[in-house]
Amino acid sequence: MSVSLPTGYYLTRDSSIDVYTNEIHDKMDDGTLRTRILGSEIFEDIRCVFPALTQAQYLSFKGFVASNRGTDIDIPIDGQDYTGRITSGLSVTRRGRLFVVSFTYYAKAA
Repeated sequence: MSVSLPTGYYLTRDSSIDVYTNEIHDKMDDGTLRTRILGSEIFEDIRCVFPALTQAQYLSFKGFVASNRGTDIDIPIDGQDYTGRITSGLSVTRRGRLFVVSFTYYAKAA
């Protein structure tokens, strides 16, 4: 079961994405490399940044995260739907009356 990210939250283009191909590489005693494929799915660590949330949006998002811990969350990013989980705490910086909120989202394309 998964829940969708509420509407009104937009990622910046500065959000970074690390792609994991589910491979483990082992160096053998003779120096050759052995690769083990752990699964067919590709996962991504997406550093999500919401650059300008109002206090009401911030508190709402914080409540959403707290009530959906351990639940898959669907988030559309650049026209692609992803399903995954928030794997870090929320990092929050206040700029005047706005909040910059960032977190790491570990997901796969749906």
